[in-house]
Amino acid sequence: VVKDNPYTIKIVPSYENHLEAISKYVNENYLNENIIIAMQDDNDEKYALKIERDIMSQALMSDSSASLSISKVKGDYGVQPKLVKGKKNIVILANNKESFTSKLAVHLVSKSTSHDIFVFGTEDLKKYRNIEVAYWDSLNIHVTGAQNIKYGFPLVDKFISNYFNQFYNEPSKYAFTGFDFTFMLLKQVVDPKKYTHSAVVGNYFMGGYRDYQFKYNGDQNGISNKAVNIFRFHDYKFIKVND
Repeated sequence: VVKDNPYTIKIVPSYENHLEAISKYVNENYLNENIIIAMQDDNDEKYALKIERDIMSQALMSDSSASLSISKVKGDYGVQPKLVKGKKNIVILANNKESFTSKLAVHLVSKSTSHDIFVFGTEDLKKYRNIEVAYWDSLNIHVTGAQNIKYGFPLVDKFISNYFNQFYNEPSKYAFTGFDFTFMLLKQVVDPKKYTHSAVVGNYFMGGYRDYQFKYNGDQNGISNKAVNIFRFHDYKFIKVND
């Protein structure tokens, strides 16, 4: 979308952005724990390598003396032999397929009474129906999130009210996206009467449906949104845990 087109603005974070958010959170909170990257097969190798490189590079920048323990394993049975007692076992999924995650969860929950296990995956996990809800708490499941209607925020509540008064319906995710994005961009051009990417890159904007933090992708490319949050499932609710 953004390659070779400097005028484009990509608002939906990529799968890689979700993995980067997990790597950053793990680096900030669990760097000295037992980190395991779970792959289904060789097709996931590039994502597993990215997670490993991101954690290691961030670790070198923040704490060069950190004692890193990172394992990459394949198959739903591959994680169990790498689990250790006395440390938190941070299992990061390099695959977002429901079948793989479901099988892995079954194997891990049997170890959750004797091992401290934290499973990290993308927001796709919230759609899965084959994982027992009881597993979510037992495995301390964390998911990324790039879209979430922020009920209770004044900006959001006012938009919903105005939309309902006009259309007699609650706004769709597309209406929310349009409102967020237009509102954000208009704020940047009111005074200078001209839009430039530099007006939004580097700033953090909290919208009603998404958060936005844009980055450059090269001189001849457009900009893309990299804002991804981390949520932990606790007491049947998803609680935001990263800043």
